[in-house]
Amino acid sequence: MRINRATQAIRFVRVSRLLLWTIWVIYRERRRVLRARERGDDVQPNVELLIDVLVAFRKTAVELGVLMIKLGQFLSSRADLLPQRALDVLSSLQDEVPPAPFSHVVSVIESELHQPVSQLFSSLDAEPAAAASLGQVHKAVLATNGQVVAVKVQRPQIERLVNMDLSTIRFVIWVISRFVNTSEFIDFTAFYREFKRTIFEEIDYVREAANATRFGEIFQDKPGIVIPRVIEGYVSRRVLVLEWIDGIKVNDYAQLEATGISRFEVARRTVEAYFYQFFEIGFFHADPHPSNIFV
Repeated sequence: MRINRATQAIRFVRVSRLLLWTIWVIYRERRRVLRARERGDDVQPNVELLIDVLVAFRKTAVELGVLMIKLGQFLSSRADLLPQRALDVLSSLQDEVPPAPFSHVVSVIESELHQPVSQLFSSLDAEPAAAASLGQVHKAVLATNGQVVAVKVQRPQIERLVNMDLSTIRFVIWVISRFVNTSEFIDFTAFYREFKRTIFEEIDYVREAANATRFGEIFQDKPGIVIPRVIEGYVSRRVLVLEWIDGIKVNDYAQLEATGISRFEVARRTVEAYFYQFFEIGFFHADPHPSNIFV
C-alpha cells in the first residue's frame, strides 16, 4: 500500500468519524443509564443501538487495520462499559484481520535477518497461522536443525501507520474533551499516553524477545506453564522467531471438552499463573486475549 497525502487524508477522515461516532454513542448510552439509575429507575442500555454501532466499527476496523483493531480489542474487554451482547460483536475481531502479502513477509525476513529465506528455513508456510493488527505469524522449519518454529513478521509500513493513527486519536480526544465531560466514562488523556507507550513497545520485537526470555526464566520451575523459547540469532526489530507450540485456543470450549480437558482446571491454572505474575513477580503478560493463550 502506497501512503501519499490523499491516502493520509482519507484515513484521517475515516478514523476520526469512526471514533467520534462510536465513543459518542457509548458515552450517551452510559450517561443515560447512569442518570436514570440515580433517579431509581431500572433502565437498561439500548443494546440493539450499541450492536449496530459496534458492527460498523468492526467492519471499518478490519478494513483500516493497525490501531483500530487494537482499540476494538480494548473495547471488547470493557464489560464495565458495554453489555455482553455488544462485547460479543467485537470478540472475533482478532480472527478477522486480513494477512499481509507473502511477498512482504519474505522481503522483511530477508532484509532483517540478512539471508535468503531458503537458507534460513527449509520450509516457510505461505499462509499465516495467525494474523493480528500489527504483525502475523507463519509456521516454518529451521534449515539448520529442522526445528519447527513460529516466524512473527511486522505488517507493511507499520510505524508510519501507527504514527498517523495516534495523531488522529489525539485529535479526536481533543475534540471530545472540548464538548463533553467524559471523566465518568474514561480518562482519555491517561488512556492515550498508556496506549501510545505500549504500542511502540509492541512493535519492537527485540524488546518482545527480551520479555519472552524473561518469562521463560520466571516460569521455568512452574510445571504446567510453557513459554515459547526465543530462537537466538533470529531476532530483529521487525522479525521474531520462536519455538512452535501446538495447542487449543483457551476459549475453544468444544475442542477442550472433546479432548477431555477440564475447563475448571484450565481456569484455575490460568488464574494462578496471573496471580503469580501480579503479586509475586511484578512483571506480567498484558495482552491475554484467547489468541495468545493455548492449552
